[in-house]
Amino acid sequence: MPNRHTLHKGDLENFKKWLVTHGWDILPAKGDHEVLRARRYDWPRPLLVYEKVDGGDHYSIDERDLRIYRTYFNEKRRKHRARHQHAGKDSCVAGG
Repeated sequence: MPNRHTLHKGDLENFKKWLVTHGWDILPAKGDHEVLRARRYDWPRPLLVYEKVDGGDHYSIDERDLRIYRTYFNEKRRKHRARHQHAGKDSCVAGG
């Protein structure tokens, strides 16, 4: 079985939006455990996200699609950090 990486369930809609803005087409999921299927012209197979067998708060992403997920995650983290750095500077200036 391939290694799996997880996507928080609350982040699925944001991940879908990110995929669409980066040229992916969202397709209907197949089967009982698939929650997301996306396709892009230059990717060799559909990107798939699955419900984990044990349930929990995360979905499973195949290791072969890790590069796509890491790009999404790193962009999200950079935006989060920039927002907090900006907020910190503003609060310092306002508190002066």
